[in-house]
Formats: sequence, C-alpha cells, structure tokens
Amino acid sequence: MALWGVGVMLGPILGPTIGGYMTELYDWRWVFFVVVPFGVIALFGCLAFVPETARQPGRRLDWFGFVALSVAVAATQLVFDRGQRLDWFESEEILLWAVLALLGYYLFVVHSLTTAQPFLDMRMFRDRNFVVGLVLMFVFGLLVFVPMVLIPTMLERLNGYPVLMIGLLLAPRGIGNMIALIVCGRLVAHIEPRLILALGFVAQGVSTWMMSNFNLDTGTAQVFWAGLLQGFGVGMMFLPLSLITFETLPAALRTDGSAIFHLLRNMGSSIGISLAVAFLVRSTQANRAELAEHASPFNEVLSLHGFDLSSMGGLLAISREIDRQAAMIAYVNDFHIMSLLAFGTLPLILLARRQRAA
Repeated sequence: MALWGVGVMLGPILGPTIGGYMTELYDWRWVFFVVVPFGVIALFGCLAFVPETARQPGRRLDWFGFVALSVAVAATQLVFDRGQRLDWFESEEILLWAVLALLGYYLFVVHSLTTAQPFLDMRMFRDRNFVVGLVLMFVFGLLVFVPMVLIPTMLERLNGYPVLMIGLLLAPRGIGNMIALIVCGRLVAHIEPRLILALGFVAQGVSTWMMSNFNLDTGTAQVFWAGLLQGFGVGMMFLPLSLITFETLPAALRTDGSAIFHLLRNMGSSIGISLAVAFLVRSTQANRAELAEHASPFNEVLSLHGFDLSSMGGLLAISREIDRQAAMIAYVNDFHIMSLLAFGTLPLILLARRQRAA
C-alpha cells in the first residue's frame, strides 16, 4: 500500500517541478507534450502486466445509473468552474447546471435504491468507516492540491520568482511525501492508523499555517520548509486513510468503493481549487477597496515611502503596490482557511472504528 501510494501521490507532486523546468527551458506547450511518452509507457505496461478482469456474465451495465451520475458530476464541476466567471447564481447558466446536478444525484440515488443491479452498490454506504473515509478523502483532495495552484501563482505574480525556481521549490513536497510513505508503511503495523492519520492532518494544518505567514518578502527557505512539511503530511495521510476506509468494507463492495473513493479525491481537489480561486478574486477586490481608502495625499506614511500622489507616475506606483498588497492578503486568507479546515477535520477521525486486532 505504501509503495502504491508513492505512485499515486508522487506524480501530481513532481508534475509542477517538471513543468517549471520545461517551461523555463523550452515553452509552456511542452508541459502537455511531455505527458505523451508517460502515457505510452503506461499503456504498454497495462497491456503487458495487468491481467484481464474476469467477466460476470449475469451482470449488466446499469446505463441509467451511469448516465445520471455522469451528468450530476459533470454539472457539479461546471457550477464550480464557471461560477466565479458568471457571478454564481445570478447567472441562468449556473442555475441550469445546479438544477441538472441536483436532478442527476436525485435520480441516481432513487434508481440505485430501487433497481436489482445498480451501477454502484449502495450497501457500501452502510459502513461507517467507509463514509467517514469518503469525507476525509474529499478534504484530503482539497488540502493537497489547492496549495499546488496557489503557491506558484503567488510566487510568480507577487514575489517575482522565475518559473524554474518555482518548480524547484515545489520539489520538497515530493521528497517529504516519499519519506512519509516509507516511514508510514513501517509504522502502520504497530501504531493505530487513526493516530497516524491525525498526525498527517496536523502536519497539513501546520504547513498551511506557515504558508499563511508568507509575505511579499518571503524567502526560499520558508517556501522549502512549508512544502516539505506538507508533502510529509500527505504521505502520513494517504496510507492510513485507505486502510481505515476499506478495513471494514466487505470484499464484494471494495471495487465500487474504490471508484467512489478516488472520485471524491478528484472532486475535492477540483472543487477546492475552484472555491479557492473564487475566494482569492473576491478577497483581492475587497482588500483593494479597503486599502485604496488610505491612498491620500494627506497620508504621511505614503510620502515617507516615496509615493508622490501629485504626479501620474506616483499614482500608478501606488496603484500597483495596492494591487500587490491586496492580492497578498487574499492568498494569506486562503491559507488561513485551509489551516482551519485541516485542524477542524480532526474530530471526524474519531468517528472511524478502531482497527481490528490481528
């Protein structure tokens, strides 16, 4: 499980580092081309080493349930992806997607509970550990992937870091992740998985709290240690979370359970990114409006820092500085929310049943 977790988490963590290197040396389009050889290797690897799953002649595909769930998930994603751009529920398009999402989920649940062979076996939701694990996995996806979007844009826009340096500063996440997964693979046989999972969430909370102390003069050391700790927290979370989620789930339900488990991780990351960016934009606007109130020729602090508001150049300079300060506060606010979310999730771990004795 630990080695498998390395493959699952290391790719998304090392991706930005490779992307920064390719963008700096070649062109941003190479970020997409570089995926091709890995995809080809994966395809031939599957054909060569992955055995064919035994077919079940008596089981048919539940097309209605499949389509209902697909429409619901796609509509949900469109609500969060386009909501900020279209002013959320002030837009008829967003209302349409929201209605489709609710209708899709409703039809999927009702149909799954009333048909003989549903697309997903709803009996798995009777398992308490599984349900708790799904909630924690959703939060996990949010905590892991949102900083990977916020930090590069913050460092480039506000701190002036080159793309290659940003990619290198994201590498410690992968290092911390590998160390944690190897260590966790040894500890999980001797220590209660819930405790290891709690330590992982604490590491996430501390790392995002460290990020909330970033400023316009943040150095590479601060970014390095925050990323290393976050990567370590990711590794501490993934393995025990997988064990807790599937430990009490019957073997016959684990295939469907695994699909939902990873779907919730992807939805958590995509929805979390959409909400974080939306909050970043709105917070930046609010911060700018508040800071602009103090941009006055009668403000002696501005004069002491060399801003001459009586000239056009001085007005442009103070405007750019207000933009930077407002955006920095917005990034800090995002990191604060993530830190509170990581710590606030800890009580949910207590709802999971303890590991059975070997």
